[in-house]
Parts: sequence; C-alpha cells; structure tokens
Amino acid sequence: VEPSYQRSLVPRHKKIAAEFDSNALGVPLVGQRDDGSLWIVDGRQRVEALRILGKRSVRCDVFASAEIARAAAWDHYDAKRKP
Repeated sequence: VEPSYQRSLVPRHKKIAAEFDSNALGVPLVGQRDDGSLWIVDGRQRVEALRILGKRSVRCDVFASAEIARAAAWDHYDAKRKP
C-alpha cells in the first residue's frame, strides 16, 4: 500500500469479510514500480477483508507505475470513479 495515495483502513473491511460475496469482489487495481514493488491503487479494503478470511493471493489488474506517474495515474483513476 502506498500511504501517500491511500486512505486509512476503515472498519468497512471487517464488514466486507463478514458478508463476503465473491461475486461482488471485483478486481483490485495495483501499480508496479520500477523496482518491482507493488502498491494498491484501488481495492485496499477488499484486500484486507481477504486477509481476514485467510486468503494469501487475489487476482489483480497490474500496470507499470513509474515513480513520477503514480500520482497522476491515481488522480486520473479516482476522478473517473467519483459520481
């Protein structure tokens, strides 16, 4: 998780785990930095819920995320999600 671009966990991930529905999971969006490390762009609450459920892996959409482009990628994605 990239703390500078990610909100803190809220109790919602516990509710997701308690009411888990694999049909509603969707696909988390993950950026991969030049050094190979990963950061969750969208889906942190869902990933944390899966951890509570004991899952060790989840299918994600991963994109190349250069250091300078990270903020721009998140801003662009987040702007499209807002009503």
